[in-house]
Amino acid sequence: DFTARDLALVSYKVYRSTSNDNYELIATVPAVEGQDYYEYFDDIDAGTYYYQVTAYYEGTSGTCESEPAISATNPANDYVVVTVTSVDGAENNARVYPNPTNGNVTIEAVGMKQITVVSALGQVVYDRQVNSDSEMLNMAEYKAGIYMVRIATENGVSVQRVTVVR
Repeated sequence: DFTARDLALVSYKVYRSTSNDNYELIATVPAVEGQDYYEYFDDIDAGTYYYQVTAYYEGTSGTCESEPAISATNPANDYVVVTVTSVDGAENNARVYPNPTNGNVTIEAVGMKQITVVSALGQVVYDRQVNSDSEMLNMAEYKAGIYMVRIATENGVSVQRVTVVR
């Protein structure tokens, strides 16, 4: 027998469409207990996009996915519309996601040369030379808190804040 009391929130699912129909699942963002703010960055070209977000639950009696969340700016809609007018220079921007995290983070930047992670106390907890555009870093072993991720590329340096939660 399927009951809602049996279910626990596991993740949020992000869907995208270019015509407000035929939505495609593009990401699953892990749910973190006590967290009420999530970010997702989508690597897209200029254009108009429609997004929906659902909550995904699991329990001993099965799984369940919610209806798409309503828009905060227009409660009559279960989607948001994003119009991207330009992506010039986007290839030089560094991205770190998911943020916050309780596990792996993906670090992306064109021409990465070095990644350094510094704790809120100023301690270097990770420092590695790389030669790629994408790296995965396991932050599950780090204590809960805020970390600064310094990403050195061929085109300069970017510093991104990452929050590790438990």
